Amino acid sequence: MIGSEGDEDLGFSCNETILSEAQPVSIQGVELTKTVLSIMTGTGASQAPITLTAVLCVPSDVKLIEADCTISDEARVYVRFGSGAVMEWRAGRNSGSIPSETSNLRFIRLAIGGWTAGRSVAVEVAGSGSEAFQWAMGQGTRGDAPFSISASNGGEVQVGRIAFSPRTIMLYSCGDGAALGSNRVSDLLIETYIERIHPGSTSAQAEFGRIGLSAKCDPDIAVIAQIPGQRPQSLTSAPRNFYLR
Repeated sequence: MIGSEGDEDLGFSCNETILSEAQPVSIQGVELTKTVLSIMTGTGASQAPITLTAVLCVPSDVKLIEADCTISDEARVYVRFGSGAVMEWRAGRNSGSIPSETSNLRFIRLAIGGWTAGRSVAVEVAGSGSEAFQWAMGQGTRGDAPFSISASNGGEVQVGRIAFSPRTIMLYSCGDGAALGSNRVSDLLIETYIERIHPGSTSAQAEFGRIGLSAKCDPDIAVIAQIPGQRPQSLTSAPRNFYLR
């Protein structure tokens, strides 16, 4: 399926990813049907990763997806359903579980570009109207990391301190920035959850709504947020709206 009705939905995309994950690639063709998603690289293709997204229509009573995977010997395929764990699918029959969302938690992905010594970033979450939200430490289900941080290039994470409060995630890099020009610049990837607070109510059926995300950092630091199935958006000091469903 190409997408749903919301303007903010990502739908089908190729390398519409955050920060420097997407690199130039050579693609000969992409095919999307009701049951098949395939891609063929062109001649002289680099080894840069290719990220494809699509909306999968699944009946509410289906919890397990099975699929046949055909790949070349040199290729690797990694699959992720929503906020579930990343799985490597090999040639032949594969399967994956559809994650069961806890109704008051939503998965979110953050990326920080231009990270080097002597820097700090604060990412804040706010609700709209009477709705209240806060950062959360995940669902606690098997296969989920309630909070994870990594370097996009697979290297060391240059983070000296993390401060995690209900409304704000603060990151401080290693070093004092005295030799800022000589430090290696890297990108950070953060995966965590946002929780809707129900003041005075234990109802788990309340629908989600709109949140505002903002970032306080130096001008040469880029902060991008992405909710699964929606387009990545750059964050600034002014709250930017995201819709949770």
